[in-house]
Amino acid sequence: MSSPFLVKGVDLLNIYGLTLIGVGLMAGLFTRVSLIGGMVLLAFYYLSHPPLPLLSYSMPSEGSYLIVNKTLIELFSMAVLLVFPTWHRIGIDRLLKIS
Repeated sequence: MSSPFLVKGVDLLNIYGLTLIGVGLMAGLFTRVSLIGGMVLLAFYYLSHPPLPLLSYSMPSEGSYLIVNKTLIELFSMAVLLVFPTWHRIGIDRLLKIS
């Protein structure tokens, strides 16, 4: 059972979350927070539609993946960016000295 109010709220959170995370990553502003938020969103996207062979008939997907899809690769690439803090060298974070 889903309520229209709840669906609308989640939709708005998704829209504003994607926008803020994207602007933060492109501008280099609050990069660590943007990376963590992006990883959480990508994990939600991956877990909501996992590319498992048994589920491929019930849920549509973009191709024939076996466990790893582009969402999981993007999640791991954000994890690599989080491990190697390049925001100390480029972006607005460098100017603000945010760690």
